[in-house]
Amino acid sequence: MVALASSLRDRLNALARAHALTRARPATDDYLGDPATTLHAIIQIILAPYDYSGGEPTRIAIDGPDAPVSEKAITPVSLLIYELATNAAKYGALSTPTGRIAIECTEEAGRLVLVWRENGAPAMTNEMIEGFGSKLISGTTQQLRADLSKQWTPEGLVVRLCIPLDSLAPSATREGGHDPGPDRSR
Repeated sequence: MVALASSLRDRLNALARAHALTRARPATDDYLGDPATTLHAIIQIILAPYDYSGGEPTRIAIDGPDAPVSEKAITPVSLLIYELATNAAKYGALSTPTGRIAIECTEEAGRLVLVWRENGAPAMTNEMIEGFGSKLISGTTQQLRADLSKQWTPEGLVVRLCIPLDSLAPSATREGGHDPGPDRSR
């Protein structure tokens, strides 16, 4: 029971740390200034409770280019990654002691493509029951104007998420400039 409480506390703390990224700076109505964080940072914060075995990071690998994430995109991105992690902990690769997750990021035609690949998961089927988590994933992908596909393989779940880079952060911010936000002078 102590281990369960500790595990739950660690996962809630990870979500709280991701949420804290939205509170790191004063809230604004527009995308302003530098991005609040990066995609890799969000992934690392949320998956940290699952990544350690014997004190060394071993279960999670993130590869590929990182992408800035604006204040407006932090919450939907965090919720999406958190739900994938929760499902992996309940049913997938993180539910077994030897399970692993490899996350590969690439950029293709103005979109960030994130491939979440589980290895060492128990056998799964496409007939998994759709619950609140599925609705959360659907809502956040819609909010980000993203496309998401799932494929169950013998090794585990593979998720392909394609997010327009402008949904993560405006182009001026990604290029190191200042985005003044929408023109409100009219």
